[in-house]
Amino acid sequence: MSSSMAISLLLLLLLLGAGHMTQPTAAALNQDGVLLLSFKFSLLADPLASLAGWGYSDDTPCAWNGVVCMAFPSSSASEAARVVSVVLPNAQLVGPIARELGLIEHLRHLDLSGNALNGTVPVELLRAPELRVLSLAGNGINGALPDQVGQLRSLRALNLAGNALSGPIPANLTLLPNLTAVSLANNFFSGALPVGGFPALQVLDVSSNLLNGTLPPDFGGAALRYVNLSSNRLAGAIPPEMASRLPPNVTIDLSYNNLTGAIPTLAPFTVQRPTAFAGNAELCGRPLDSLCASAADPPINGTARSPPAIAAIPKNPTEALPGDDTGAPASGSGQQGRMRMATIIAIAAGDVAGIAVLVVVFMYVYQVRKKRQREEAAKQRMGVVFKKPEPDESPDGIGRSLSCCLRKKAGDESDSTEEVTDTSASKEGVVAAKAKTDDKKGKDGGGGAVLVAYQAPEGVKNPKANAKWDVYSLGMVLLELVAGRALTSLELCQWSSAEESGQQVFRLADAALRGEMAGREEALASCLRLGFACCAMAPHKRPSMKEVVAAMDRIPSPSSSAQ
Repeated sequence: MSSSMAISLLLLLLLLGAGHMTQPTAAALNQDGVLLLSFKFSLLADPLASLAGWGYSDDTPCAWNGVVCMAFPSSSASEAARVVSVVLPNAQLVGPIARELGLIEHLRHLDLSGNALNGTVPVELLRAPELRVLSLAGNGINGALPDQVGQLRSLRALNLAGNALSGPIPANLTLLPNLTAVSLANNFFSGALPVGGFPALQVLDVSSNLLNGTLPPDFGGAALRYVNLSSNRLAGAIPPEMASRLPPNVTIDLSYNNLTGAIPTLAPFTVQRPTAFAGNAELCGRPLDSLCASAADPPINGTARSPPAIAAIPKNPTEALPGDDTGAPASGSGQQGRMRMATIIAIAAGDVAGIAVLVVVFMYVYQVRKKRQREEAAKQRMGVVFKKPEPDESPDGIGRSLSCCLRKKAGDESDSTEEVTDTSASKEGVVAAKAKTDDKKGKDGGGGAVLVAYQAPEGVKNPKANAKWDVYSLGMVLLELVAGRALTSLELCQWSSAEESGQQVFRLADAALRGEMAGREEALASCLRLGFACCAMAPHKRPSMKEVVAAMDRIPSPSSSAQ
């Protein structure tokens, strides 16, 4: 009996010892640490091992990564240090936001921005009595923002930008007395803006959402410094009443909405940059470049937006025109009205007549310029014009030799057998020879294109004329008179190489002259040699005009050949 009792007492002592040993281990971590471990165990991934040091082995979580504690008066030493901040930005945490975070009694600052958290915002988190800063930006949180956010009476900064939150913005945000900064940008919030003012708000950013409706007239706040409502679907006009609810130096961004009408000419709207109102196609007024067309604006000198004739027409035809001294009595208002209408018609007719005169003058100037252009083009097609002979050149010899060639070609016709005895006759002979050739070529279908052959080849590239051009033109006329047609550049090269052959020369002559060439081959050969020499492609190989005149004087005339 005694041995059995001893064994029982021993077992009881062992159990009591074991219980005494395990009880301190279970009670080592305080309540805030247990709630934080609940958040850790709810996560799906912690690739950076940011929470690896969190565990039950510590008395308090005050030494954990991202956790800040603060001493509070308490009867127990283990409860003196309580968690006030959990700051773990950009830690790549994956998973939902644990509801246990909202149960931390003295939590004041929660920053989990820049992670991969998902799910919705827990309602318990929005009931933390001392929460001042809530930053969950840059995550994948979806769903609506619960209305319980209006219960965070101590909240000062709310940053939920860069998520997938949707639904309306809670209207009770305007009731938070200590809220100074709100950023809900880059979400999917829809509906209208909260009605009423923010008592202490300084920064409001709800850009890049789906907000619609109109701007509330009582929207604003006395402490606002920055308001960004850009990239939404806000429509309608900007209410002028908003100017009285906003500070004069506030920065506003209303760009890329569907706002219409005129921008109020009140501060703070007039001090904004044009980019603050960009992207609103139907918005006008300063500071934009597109001014509003208002009927209330008085026209400058009565002709701001009207043509002259229309500007002279009064809105009421019965009103007296300036300078109307008809002296008619008031009873004859109908007659005065008819007289004024006649005056208006006369003014309109005068304007029309003035426009017609301008059109006629314009057409006249256009025709004159067009005629000059045609004349210049015709001169360019005709090529080189014969210049007046130089003092050392004998025009008599030129005219006499050309007359000789004309008599050879025309069979000594009566209209070309006259002797050229003076300078004027010589010039007439040159012109007659050219005109006669032009008439023949026009009948044969050559047209104006043949005249281009009289221009020297170097004249195409160098427009500055010189005496060698005249030599080339004279040679072309001389060859054309003998051959009966204009020679091409290829023919000039071929015939100039064969000019010494009498048979070749006879083949080049015009068919009308072949029957008269017996005994005159030397004269014809002299004309051809002179023509080919004048038409040399290189200007320095052509003879001077004085040498040409001397060579033409040496050509035997038909009478001397006959003797």
